[in-house]
Amino acid sequence: MLWFCPYRFTYDAPAHRTRRQLTEAFDQQGIDRSVSGDTLKITRPMGPFFRNSWNPVFVADLSRAGNSTRLSGYFRPHAAVLAFTVVFLGMQLWWLWTAYQQPELRPGYQPGWRAEEIRFNLQFIGMFFVITTIGWLAGIPNARRILAALRQSARPPA
Repeated sequence: MLWFCPYRFTYDAPAHRTRRQLTEAFDQQGIDRSVSGDTLKITRPMGPFFRNSWNPVFVADLSRAGNSTRLSGYFRPHAAVLAFTVVFLGMQLWWLWTAYQQPELRPGYQPGWRAEEIRFNLQFIGMFFVITTIGWLAGIPNARRILAALRQSARPPA
């Protein structure tokens, strides 16, 4: 599941019945949601003893499409996680850039300090991407569960 890729589901029912279908499907799958007007935020909790900051959030809008209702949304990480990631990565890149710009020989520094500093920053950035990827991969089963519940709710009742 890629972040910010659009997903669309069409329901052959008015909005109030669509909301009921969604509620039933989410309750069966153990999925949390918050509703604000026609905007939904859907997430699946990971259990009482585990928290993944990269757990996906599905943000969607309900809209009318003729006699049916359309749910259009996308997956994204939590907004605070996204902001922290941008700031943290920006700081690391800034430190890397400033180390690169410094002269190799400086009073009070050992020879070769700059190469060591650059290597450390590159390793740190590499570990940052590894940990981020692991968190994203750990969130994929939850994203699939959310999509399964959405597909289930979009099927016409039997």
